[in-house]
Amino acid sequence: AVRGHCSVILDTTYCNPQYSFPSQADAVQYVLEAVRVEDFNPKTLFLVGTYTIGKERVFLEVGHAVGVPVYVGAAKRKVFECLELPAE
Repeated sequence: AVRGHCSVILDTTYCNPQYSFPSQADAVQYVLEAVRVEDFNPKTLFLVGTYTIGKERVFLEVGHAVGVPVYVGAAKRKVFECLELPAE
């Protein structure tokens, strides 16, 4: 139970209609197209940085597209587990 005064602060900056973002599927497709352009070179290393959540599917799809494993640290692995993403 919560006692006393509670506050919820919502950042609605991006709810403004002036911001228009692509769907996650479109964003993933864009990244995959960019990766495929460079995939011909076996010396190319793809690094994908993320915050806590949101872009995990991007680097999983990149790994699948180019046929390489994806490595993540322990903290990111916990995020994968919470999101029920495959532990490949």
